[in-house]
Amino acid sequence: MVEIVIGLIIGLAVAAGVYWIGRREIAGVRADTSHMREQLEEAKRAAQQLEVDKATAENEQQARIREADTLRTERDEARKAEEQREQELSEANANLSRIEADHAARLDEMNTFRAELEDRFKGIASSVTQSTREDFIKEFRGLTSEETAKSVERMDKTVKPLMESIEKLDKQSQQMEQVRQKAYGSVEEMIAGTGRQLNELNLTTTGLRQALSAPQQRGRWGELTLERVLEVSGMLEHVTYERQHHTPGEDGAVRPDAIIHMPRELTVPVDAKAPLTSYLEAHDAPDDSQQRAALEQHARSLMGHARQLGSKSYADAIEGQSPDFVVLFLPAETILDAAMTAQPSIWEDAWTRHRVLIATPGLLIALLRTIGVAWQQEEIQRNAQDIADAAKLLYERLGTFTKHVDGVGGALDRAVKAYNDSVGSLERRVLPQARRMEELGAVGDGQRISDPRVLDSSTRQLNAPELNAGSD
Repeated sequence: MVEIVIGLIIGLAVAAGVYWIGRREIAGVRADTSHMREQLEEAKRAAQQLEVDKATAENEQQARIREADTLRTERDEARKAEEQREQELSEANANLSRIEADHAARLDEMNTFRAELEDRFKGIASSVTQSTREDFIKEFRGLTSEETAKSVERMDKTVKPLMESIEKLDKQSQQMEQVRQKAYGSVEEMIAGTGRQLNELNLTTTGLRQALSAPQQRGRWGELTLERVLEVSGMLEHVTYERQHHTPGEDGAVRPDAIIHMPRELTVPVDAKAPLTSYLEAHDAPDDSQQRAALEQHARSLMGHARQLGSKSYADAIEGQSPDFVVLFLPAETILDAAMTAQPSIWEDAWTRHRVLIATPGLLIALLRTIGVAWQQEEIQRNAQDIADAAKLLYERLGTFTKHVDGVGGALDRAVKAYNDSVGSLERRVLPQARRMEELGAVGDGQRISDPRVLDSSTRQLNAPELNAGSD
C-alpha cells in the first residue's frame, strides 16, 4: 500500500514537472511570436518609409531634370542674346568707324580750306607794299562818303560768303562731334550690356555644369536629347525603334538606349551614354595646359567607349540580325568638336576601326530620315509585290472564268440545236395533222397555229489569245 502511495506521489510530481516545463515553453513561444510580430511591423514601417524615400528621391530627380532643362534653355537664350549683342556691337563699331572716317574727311577739308585762305591772305598781304598801303590810305581818305559806303558794301559782299562757309564748317564740325559722342555712348552701353549678358551666361553655364556633374543626370540628358531627335525624325516607338533595349551578355547586361529597326530585319543600336567627365573638366580648367590635357583625356575616353561598343560581344548580344554598325550618340555638337580638337581623326578612327558612328543630333536626324526613306521604299516594294500577286491571281481567275463562259456557250449551242430539232420534228409530224384539222373546219380562223421560227444564230467563239492561253 505504501509503495502504491509513493508511486502516485512520484507520478504526480513528474506530471507537475512536465506541466510546468510545457507552460514555460508555451510562454517562450508566445514571447517569440510577439517579438517576431513586432519585428514584422518594424519591417513594414521600414518598407513604407523606403517607399516614401524612393518617391521623394524620384521627385527630387525629376525636379533636378526640370531644373537642368530650364538652365539649358536659359543658357541657350543667354547665348542668343550674347550673339545679338555682339552683332549690335559690331554694327555700332562699323557705324562709329564710318562716322570717324567722315569726321576725319570733314576735318581734312576744313583744314585744307583754312590753309588755302591763309595762303590767299598771305599772298594779298605780301603783294601790297608799304607805299601802296599809304597810297591806298590817302586815296581812301579822299573818297566821299558815298564812295566809302560802296567800297564797304563791295567788301561785305566779298567777305560774307567766306564767313558763311566758315560758320557752316563750324556747325558741321559740332554736329559730327555730337554724333561721335552719341556713338561712343551707345557703344559703351552695348559693352556694358554684353558684360552683363556674359555674367548671366557664366552663371547659367555654371548651374548647368553643376546639374550635369552627376553621371545619372548626364545619362538622362543624353536619353532626353535622343528621344527628341527620334520624335523630330518621325520614328515610331515599337514600330521603327525600341527604347531602353535590355539584353543580357557574358560581361554583364548590354543596354543600348535605342534599337533602330531597318528593312529586312536589320537593326542599328544607339548608345547615348557617352563619357563627359573629362569634357566638363576641360571647361573648368584654369589654364590652357590643363584644358589641353583634359581634352586629350576626353578624346581617349570617347575612343575607348567606341572600342567597347564596336566589340564582337556587344554586337552578338543584340537580338535579331547582327548589326553592321553601332551609333554613339552625343547630345551636343561641342562634345565632338572638343574631342576633334585633341584628336582630329577620332570620327574616322571610330568608324574605320570599330564600325562605330559618332553622331551628333544633326547627323543622327539625317541618318534616321534616310532610314525612314528606306522604310518607304520597302513599303513601295511590298505593295508592288502585292499588286503583282493580285494581278497573277486575277489572271488565273480570268482563265477559269473563260472556261465557264466557254461552257455556257457550248450549252447554248446545244440548246439551239435541240430547239431546231424540236422545230423540225414539230413541222414534220405534228403540224401536218393540225393543218388537216383546220381543213376539216374543226378550228376557227383565229385559232390557226403559226409556223415556229427556226434559230440560225450560234454563240460567238472566244478567239482572243490571252483567253485561250488562260483556258489551257
